[in-house]
Amino acid sequence: MGKRRDYFVCNECGHEEAKWLGRCPECGSWNSFREMKAAGPAGGGAVGGAGGRAASGIRSAGSRASGGGRHSPGGHKKLEVMSIDQVQMADGVRLDTGIDEVNRVLGGGAMLGASALIGGEPGIGKSTLMLQLSASIRSQRPVLYISGEESLPQIRMRAERLGIVRPNSKGSPAPGAGGKAGAGTNNGGAAADEPGLGTKNGGAAGAAVQLVCESDLDRIMSVLREVKPQVVVVDSIQTLLSVDAGSVPGTVNQLKYGCHELIDWARETDAALFLVAHVTKEGAIAGPKVIEHMVDTVLYFEQAGSGLRIVRAVKNRHGSVDEIGLFTMEAEGLVQVPDAASFFLEQREAELPPGITAAPVYEGTRVLMVEIQALVVPAKSGFSRIYSDKIDNNRVSRIAAVLEKLLSVRFSDQDIYINVAGGIRLGEVGIELPLAMALYSARTGIPVPKQAALAGEISLAGEIRPTAHMQRRVRTAAEMGFTRFIGPRDVRAKGASSSAAGAGAAAGQGGTKIGGEVAGMKGTGTKNGAGGIAERVAGTKNGAGGSAAAGLPAGAVGAGFQRVQTLGDAVRYVFGQR
Repeated sequence: MGKRRDYFVCNECGHEEAKWLGRCPECGSWNSFREMKAAGPAGGGAVGGAGGRAASGIRSAGSRASGGGRHSPGGHKKLEVMSIDQVQMADGVRLDTGIDEVNRVLGGGAMLGASALIGGEPGIGKSTLMLQLSASIRSQRPVLYISGEESLPQIRMRAERLGIVRPNSKGSPAPGAGGKAGAGTNNGGAAADEPGLGTKNGGAAGAAVQLVCESDLDRIMSVLREVKPQVVVVDSIQTLLSVDAGSVPGTVNQLKYGCHELIDWARETDAALFLVAHVTKEGAIAGPKVIEHMVDTVLYFEQAGSGLRIVRAVKNRHGSVDEIGLFTMEAEGLVQVPDAASFFLEQREAELPPGITAAPVYEGTRVLMVEIQALVVPAKSGFSRIYSDKIDNNRVSRIAAVLEKLLSVRFSDQDIYINVAGGIRLGEVGIELPLAMALYSARTGIPVPKQAALAGEISLAGEIRPTAHMQRRVRTAAEMGFTRFIGPRDVRAKGASSSAAGAGAAAGQGGTKIGGEVAGMKGTGTKNGAGGIAERVAGTKNGAGGSAAAGLPAGAVGAGFQRVQTLGDAVRYVFGQR
């Protein structure tokens, strides 16, 4: 029989040592080691059981905090093994959150039995968003909001400001429980002039949101077993404290242990769990990376320019990570952006200044029209530098190198500044052609035509390559009033939807339909009635897919979908035909 050996665990990083050390060799923390009792020979009643040490001295999910369960010594049940095609799917596995932008990012609503981790800068609105979600989500069982950072009166004051409850009322929700009907609201109450985040019919509203201010994990688990909520919000995980994981909240052990207990409970009870997290000064979620592996969805709440808030998914087991949710912070709380497609466009009466282009950007399942801005000035320190926080510096450098090589436009002695209006970050390849035209315009001083939109990928050889969903980009540009579109030659090579392909089936017969607009018809939502964007395949000058607007001969200057094959062609069509 082996001799029992105690060991020491670092409270900060979980590193284990056989003897006490003043400084942790893993994370460098001082006086962070605490003594842990090793498991007994029979594995009964000691930490870790018969298998030896539990990781960092933490008990399994069936410990005292969870009150027994499938992992507890007395709660074992026979494991059932079945074929994947025998697994039965329950109806209604998703809950409508009542907020369309959140539904979009989550992949269609909150998944029952799943956990979502949301992080963001202090004051960006994480608690506000979670409280609004708690009041609007369509749940059949109670919604429990657990706060370890605020008191009950503080939460009540925010709920009154958001219109979830009436001031000086007792358990009575305000009309609409959000104060406004509009974006994300379905008959939530009295109509208002502005779009808001009211509740939908059947939403939780103020009276159904249960509050508890507690950070002790054992007591929280007891409340969960008693209330049996269907939706749980924990604000925030850095405040969770369990005696089984140490005496200081926010440590690595506390975070791993607390999140594991809550996630395991949500999975067993088919509850939707939302965990709010702090972030570091670098912007990453504070705590061990293993937490992001444990949860099903990881969301980042970011702030862009002009008060814009963006919810972005970086991990989603039940949906796409390409979707974003757009909000603005108003006095009454977070308000959804009603017209996301044109939100990032600057409305100008005069012509565009040099260095500015409009680009349709595909984000998830929708197309956003954005404005890319470029400024080129002589280098001040003897070598050129690139200043771009919304578009990757390496991409800007590569596009500038291609322009300098193929078009003899010198950038090596220039400082380059790149910005995106509205503050949204762009990462897709379709922005490379408009970025190149913005750089060329800024360097030469020649403005891009106001009614022109561009999209396409640029190779190192200067070829314009097709990008996904080009037909939808064309349609969105037409709806925003753009009458010229410059894009790759083969627009149906990648990402063409069946509906878009059907709309272009008449190609070659003259007057092709693109994006639902027929040549000669007025484009939906256009400002000047120029007839949207249409192309003529037959009779082009160069065979590269020349274009014409209604009533104009093929290849005429003014409007249409101009297909280009090289970067030089794009420059000629954008700056040569005016």
